[in-house]
Amino acid sequence: AFKEETQASGKEQLKDVIISQGQFRTLYELGPIPYFLVTPDGAVGEPNKAMLRMCKGTEKDIERKELVSFIAKEDVEIWEDLWHKFKRGVAIADVEVRVVPLSGGERFVLLSLFQIESGTKKGWGLGTFVDITERKEIDRAKTEFVSLAAHQLRTPISTIKWYAEMLAEGAKDLPEAQKKHLARIEEGTRNMNELVHTL
Repeated sequence: AFKEETQASGKEQLKDVIISQGQFRTLYELGPIPYFLVTPDGAVGEPNKAMLRMCKGTEKDIERKELVSFIAKEDVEIWEDLWHKFKRGVAIADVEVRVVPLSGGERFVLLSLFQIESGTKKGWGLGTFVDITERKEIDRAKTEFVSLAAHQLRTPISTIKWYAEMLAEGAKDLPEAQKKHLARIEEGTRNMNELVHTL
């Protein structure tokens, strides 16, 4: 009875493992994040569908192609540094690099690369690209907007400051209340200039 119970338990565990592996494989293949394996010599292996979409190619186009060939020329030095770290067993997590799809253009991604430590792919890497191009474009648009707004604010503030200084030069005959108002205008323009400079 014990032997039968142990065999039944073993079969159930094996079934769970097979189901779990199937679920992982489905997640890997169909997930929205580009996953890929990296061979010990730096070539791409088993790219998932999201990776194929990002790189604008088929599995045949991408598999066995060196990963560095997808990195923008300006970021190759960063990649080489990351590759040396990876080869020494250091996990790479969320490093920003630019990726060039086969059709051209450029995408900003967060690259992560982790060593596989057991099984038939020991010494290989599991990599991901998280596309942050849209976020980078939004950040750039915000920066440009703030820069433009700051530039547009400088002109009227300079005009107010200039007229306030002219009034202050001829303010000897002004009543004290008006001199105080003039001093407040000058102080306000100084504060606005500092705010624009901060922007």
